[in-house]
Amino acid sequence: MLQASSPDEIALVKFGYLLNMKLHERGRVNCALKNFSGNIENYETLASFPFTSESKKMGILIKNLNTGTIIYIVKGAEIVVENMIKPAVRPSLMEICETLAMDGLRTLVFAQKVVTQVQAEEFLQKLWKA
Repeated sequence: MLQASSPDEIALVKFGYLLNMKLHERGRVNCALKNFSGNIENYETLASFPFTSESKKMGILIKNLNTGTIIYIVKGAEIVVENMIKPAVRPSLMEICETLAMDGLRTLVFAQKVVTQVQAEEFLQKLWKA
């Protein structure tokens, strides 16, 4: 049986299993995932931003240790994430969320952005100063 701090997290883990992605190993700042091809992907958490009822979102900045790619991943209410995605994609996102809501389903949106090493370093310096 899965345990998590929210039903959303359980749903995301189950979705990962459907995609044949599995948690292989987890430490305080590192984790390893077994991807759909059976390969291990190693990640380091650079920063995490917990959910708050005020922000209605949570996020994490991670680095793929195999490729060096740095990714910011966010999940939250569609109203919040809508303003974070490309304008051309917003209408289809909102249409899908409205359709699901009319069926009585709760919606959760997640998105990601690949950032450069320089962008991540500049951001982390500002974060640590704050």
